[in-house]
Amino acid sequence: SQSDLTLSAGSIAHVIDVLNIAPADGTLSAGRLDLLSGRLIIDYTGSSPADAVAQLLATGFNNGDWLGRGITSSNILVGSNFAIGMIEAAELFSMGGTFGGVNVDNTALLLDRTLKGDANLDYTVNISDFAIVAANFNAPTKWSKGDFNYDGVTNISDFALLAANFNQSLPIDLPRESIPEPTSIGFVAIMTCALKRARR
Repeated sequence: SQSDLTLSAGSIAHVIDVLNIAPADGTLSAGRLDLLSGRLIIDYTGSSPADAVAQLLATGFNNGDWLGRGITSSNILVGSNFAIGMIEAAELFSMGGTFGGVNVDNTALLLDRTLKGDANLDYTVNISDFAIVAANFNAPTKWSKGDFNYDGVTNISDFALLAANFNQSLPIDLPRESIPEPTSIGFVAIMTCALKRARR
């Protein structure tokens, strides 16, 4: 627990049991955890810290400049296609699995830098992610349910972020700094119609 901490880079995930980045003096201003390009596993016991971590991501995101207090990444440029994804291990693995080279059980919260729109943290934005957005459209959510701008709800703004990166993939074990150009506007029109049907 520190008020400000930067994770070392590397392909192996960092594992912690408890995340507390509030300042030691007890003031309301949170500390800052900089993930850089690293993966983080919060291997919790008891209730999930997902709500608190989602709030720390929202404050770190800071309306898109990633300069806020909370959880952030100084490797994410303003206006880039990247963000920090968050998902429960139980949403990925039925009986535990591997994340960033580390074995995890179902009571773990997983965070990594990925593409906006990658709801299931598989480093690809595709129809699986769209199905997640459609299933949770206009509902209070977190990243793994389609909230890609950390405002607590999955809506048309999140769909636009997904559409901009649709059919793009991120090499898991390579530097993740650039991706091809976004897909065409044709996909946006098709998926917008599909979302309207899903809301009826």
